[in-house]
Amino acid sequence: MIDTECRSMKWLAGLALWVIATTAAAGLPAIRYQLAAQPGIFWDLSPEAGELKAGLRELAEFGLGDAQLLLASQLSMSSGFVHLREAIHWYQKAYDNGHDDAPGFIARIVEKKPLLHEGLLPYLREVASRLSPEQGFKSVWSLLEIYSSYPDFAEPARADRLLELYRRACINTCFPDLFAAKTAELNGRDTDALHFYRLAGLTSGRGVNAYFEFLERFDDRESRFQAFADSLYEEADTLTADVVQGISGTLRALRSEFNPTVIAWLDLAVEKGATNAPINRIEYMLDLPDSFSFQETRDQIKAVEVDFPIQSKLLRAQLLTTLAWKKLDPHAAYDLLKGLEDRNVSAAHIGMGDLYHMGGLDEVDQLQAIAEYKKAAQKGYGTAFHKIAAIYRYGRAICNDKVQSHAYSRMALMLGEGSADEFLRSLKDELDAAEVARANAVYRELLAAYPVEGFE
Repeated sequence: MIDTECRSMKWLAGLALWVIATTAAAGLPAIRYQLAAQPGIFWDLSPEAGELKAGLRELAEFGLGDAQLLLASQLSMSSGFVHLREAIHWYQKAYDNGHDDAPGFIARIVEKKPLLHEGLLPYLREVASRLSPEQGFKSVWSLLEIYSSYPDFAEPARADRLLELYRRACINTCFPDLFAAKTAELNGRDTDALHFYRLAGLTSGRGVNAYFEFLERFDDRESRFQAFADSLYEEADTLTADVVQGISGTLRALRSEFNPTVIAWLDLAVEKGATNAPINRIEYMLDLPDSFSFQETRDQIKAVEVDFPIQSKLLRAQLLTTLAWKKLDPHAAYDLLKGLEDRNVSAAHIGMGDLYHMGGLDEVDQLQAIAEYKKAAQKGYGTAFHKIAAIYRYGRAICNDKVQSHAYSRMALMLGEGSADEFLRSLKDELDAAEVARANAVYRELLAAYPVEGFE
């Protein structure tokens, strides 16, 4: 009798868990739809966004692997290390739940983040040793992604075999040219790599970025990429939004002056519905105020307020502190930024630092600017370290210190701030051997003061 009751209780408990799991899974499509319909909602501070995030977290914590993957994918869109670390955590949970594609997403995150790359090396090495092509397509894809980020893990012959399996098995959203390029590079076949990287640039934004990075070995890198973009412009309507956004972003980074080609690509990215294209276009306008008017930039910001509520406030603060338009209202900008700071929006510290750096509220106050940037640095924002480096190198009303600048820009680069690369290269030429040694010592101090695991 007792055994029968125990079995009944276990059966009922199992049934209850099944009901809960089924109910949880049923709620996921609605969350997925809401995220697709409102791309910026996950980062919004509205009650609606809070409910969505709470619901998604609840499903992930319950153990639903698909929810863990979705939550991780949203968090991975952030540039803050707190969010990236959490994304990695949920990808690891999803892998434990049988999602063999999760390690591949982790490899993508750490590829351009050297500090994370080093920290995840032991974990991904162990995962790579356990994943097998025989486990299915997701394992093949994850192994290729891991080998792309950690070439030392790969045996060239095995990488070729994985590429062959990937080509045979992939049905939807396939990028064989990108993996073919990376495999060719791994095997030392640079001519083949160049060919495949160029093809990869036709099919994904990631391929565009990889092609541009590979061109770094050529002295005429910029003209090669410009020729690549020019050759595609006539057929740009046939390209995906992702590719168009990748090309527009790279061209924008290449040109510090106004270029009608860049704005044409940015407009096309907006037209095609690329996720962050409207924000990218506004940032371009703010960077080149002599080429755009205050009113048209303000109108563009107003147009994105619903889809990008937080970014629009940050952009409006920048609009109100752009000197060239002579429409300065730094106190209104301060109110916007302070409101975001009070709601724990880390990027607001960057804007507040910019306000003190330019002397918007009174005289230039570089020390206060650095203090604001350090609040964002404490959360793992590479941009904050880069801005501190720029103050130490060029800032007025402060003693310039190229040793400090070198250390902070190196920290920014290790956190994945791409613009710090060229900054650091040019700075190295201005330091002698003794100064470089001191800069390395300061960099080690920064590593100790800002450990990845300590980012808040």
